[in-house]
Amino acid sequence: MLAERRVLIVLDDAAGEAQVRPLLPGGGGCHVLITSRRRLSGLDVAHAVSLDPLPVADAITLFTRTAGAARVAGSPRHLLAAVVEHCGRLPLAIRVTAARMRSHPTWRLTHLLDRLGDPRQPLRAGQRSVTAALDLSYRNLDEPQRQAYRLLGLDPAADHAVGAAAALLNTHPVRTERLLEQLLDAHLIEEPAPGRYRFHQLVRAHATQAAATVNASERRAALARLLAHHAGLAAEGTRSEDPIGLRRT
Repeated sequence: MLAERRVLIVLDDAAGEAQVRPLLPGGGGCHVLITSRRRLSGLDVAHAVSLDPLPVADAITLFTRTAGAARVAGSPRHLLAAVVEHCGRLPLAIRVTAARMRSHPTWRLTHLLDRLGDPRQPLRAGQRSVTAALDLSYRNLDEPQRQAYRLLGLDPAADHAVGAAAALLNTHPVRTERLLEQLLDAHLIEEPAPGRYRFHQLVRAHATQAAATVNASERRAALARLLAHHAGLAAEGTRSEDPIGLRRT
């Protein structure tokens, strides 16, 4: 159908490489724009872009346009910045929050911030929900990936090294790194530095809720392994500072 034609093909919310490959044109002259919740690293693409959270200025602009300039006119910029930071500077969360502000004429930014700080108040407006979006990404994982996501949600640390994650998941570090990479491909965790992984703040809240479904015995065992791992690292660090044992009695 596309032979000798110039066509822009848009493939939105692709599930994976296998879904996309049969739809790619074989000849030249066509361009394909693909969006996906996953990193489609298995495709031979010319240019891949991972979308980061918005800069603060852009996040405030999006919130203002969605809520209505009149609704936030005269509001201190630091309050607007606090609102978008609560939203993680994610476009969906900002739009949902701004839509709620728009639909409640009596609300002020201080009231909105109080609600955003209440974990019992989900980010929802009409049919749009941040939790629903994350639920969909979670359901698209296979069971080992979902289990890793739940167990990582037990750890209150700001980020996770592969060794600590391996102790928590009770898997070999090579297998653990593969699972972490799969969660990274699904945009459910970030890699702020090589070998370090962390949740975005809104994803962390979702992962913590998912962790609540882990049964008590499994939770205790996972946390015990994690504490033992950190204790081992601390003991190793102490030995390295005192190589001949002068501090030991």
